[in-house]
Amino acid sequence: MTMKGFIYVLSNPSLPSLKIGKTKADPSQRVKELTGSTSIPTPFVIEYYAYVEEFDAKEREIHQVLDDARVNKNREFFEVDIASAIGTIEATCNVLYSEKLTDKARETSDDDIQRVSDATATLIETKNQLEVAEEIEKQAVKVARLKAQKAGAEAAEKVFKEHRSNRSKNRSEAPIRTFIHNALTWPAIGFWFLMVGITLFGEEGSWLSAAITGFILIIPVGLWVGLVSKVLGVDPDK
Repeated sequence: MTMKGFIYVLSNPSLPSLKIGKTKADPSQRVKELTGSTSIPTPFVIEYYAYVEEFDAKEREIHQVLDDARVNKNREFFEVDIASAIGTIEATCNVLYSEKLTDKARETSDDDIQRVSDATATLIETKNQLEVAEEIEKQAVKVARLKAQKAGAEAAEKVFKEHRSNRSKNRSEAPIRTFIHNALTWPAIGFWFLMVGITLFGEEGSWLSAAITGFILIIPVGLWVGLVSKVLGVDPDK
């Protein structure tokens, strides 16, 4: 449901700036509230008001456009003339009805208001285009990052497949060498286990003597396995 309300421009003889705010009720009621709740000696005057759609969001947009002219970041007072205030409102909002209530506002040139309105509309359009461009750039960076991650995963998978293929190829191309390698190395390994077992489970066997025997015999057995593997070109880990 579209929320409709008023955007108003107030002046005060005691202030050099204009107040631009919003209200869902009658702007004159808002003036009474402001005049009664502040210490300003003179009452506020409604220069202009517009009945618009989405008044709450539109007020924020107007304040953003006029942010450089804002007197205080926490207040709704702006050092602008009436033409700039009205032109900004009419460029930003879908105005359903508007009215100038003071002689000063009615004497404001329609051409000046239109120039401000056109400039504000251009500014808003440019800002929107920049926001769209920034969003497109963010999406492009995100897509590029995802593509890079995908490419990295595909490259890793390719390397893994090639490695697995090479292992299978090596095994299929050298079955005889693998057989000879196993025939020459496994007896040596079996001999190592046999000697360690005899030392451990013999009549005077002990864990210490088995460990010493295993350590002494592992050196020649390891050298033998390494030598056979190098001569035959067989990797025992594959």
